[in-house]
Amino acid sequence: MKFKVIGLSIMKYMLSKMIDKCRIGIINSVILSAFLSMLSTGSVHAAIIVKDGFNPIKTESINIRTGTSTTSAWVYTLLAPTYFGITLMQSNHDGCYGSSVQSLVSMDGYSGIQLAPNVLLVIYNTTLTSTAQRSNNSIQTQIATFDTKGNLSVNTGTQVNGKICYDVRNDSRQTLNMTNVRYTSGNITWGIYVKPGNGSSQLNVPNVLIGKLGDGARWEEHVLSISGNSLVINPPIKCTVAAPPTIEFGKIYLTGNEKDGDILAYNNGNVSLNCSSDEQTATANTTISITGNKGRYTDTLALSGTSASAEIRGIIGSPIPPTGSCSAKGDGYTNFIHFSAPTPIDVGKINVGTNLIPYSFTLCSKGVYALGEATATATMDINWE
Repeated sequence: MKFKVIGLSIMKYMLSKMIDKCRIGIINSVILSAFLSMLSTGSVHAAIIVKDGFNPIKTESINIRTGTSTTSAWVYTLLAPTYFGITLMQSNHDGCYGSSVQSLVSMDGYSGIQLAPNVLLVIYNTTLTSTAQRSNNSIQTQIATFDTKGNLSVNTGTQVNGKICYDVRNDSRQTLNMTNVRYTSGNITWGIYVKPGNGSSQLNVPNVLIGKLGDGARWEEHVLSISGNSLVINPPIKCTVAAPPTIEFGKIYLTGNEKDGDILAYNNGNVSLNCSSDEQTATANTTISITGNKGRYTDTLALSGTSASAEIRGIIGSPIPPTGSCSAKGDGYTNFIHFSAPTPIDVGKINVGTNLIPYSFTLCSKGVYALGEATATATMDINWE
């Protein structure tokens, strides 16, 4: 952003004529030119987009059946667990004792599988049924229930290794039929919990497997549909910034009676942020700071030249004064610009679409009658997250 006083030959001519005739001078028009460029990331191709808090995603059915009717060495076995479990992995694993088998992690009242710091995969409002068949053909059933926040309870069976893996049997002395009628089934409802304040990030989700096996038998599994997807957390807003290329204060006529702090001219307008995101409801907190050479005070921008008879004050973000202000603090505005000691000014949230951030720049008299050319430059920084 640049503030510039342009000296044109026609203005100089008019200035000399007016001084000769009526002692009225002209401060050449002050022009604000904004040159803003923002670095934006490339498009994010994401399968699943989530925000802070709990995000319901999907319900899917599973029906895992293990064992066959074929007679084998494992037709009947004693002390052989028949596991039901949930695991994260890239390929098949070694049952309930592998490192990929997960424990439930608690966070803000939710319970789930930790995909990343502050991110949980939560299975909720779900009941899964697992069975084992005894040698007398009776069926033993285990029911695993995930409540509304993912907390797990089971009606029977033994938890293995502190993980989400359970031995379906409730009596280790039972002889189990390892080759017939063993299954896990149900409808799994799942979502993602993101701890608030996590910021924007992206991760690739490993395979999430709902599994069933009998010791020594093949592990059968259902691959949850989140597996292998990209998870985009609080997708960033990408914005292009536009401001009028020039903002003129116009021609200023001085009488010599101007007092320190008098408003000589003002210009109100908007900086426009045109924003997009993979999430149409995405928002971002936005701050603006403007830096330039200090005038007489930290909230004034100096015009070059020792004889400059004015300085610039500014306010950005809502509200702005309708007719400018040379005493913003005294007028009750807290969003005035400190040019030489810039403090980011909170201008509120921006959304997907066009956002207009109002500004007001005022040319303020220093109580000095002086004529001539002068320039001023300032830099605007806009940050959103």
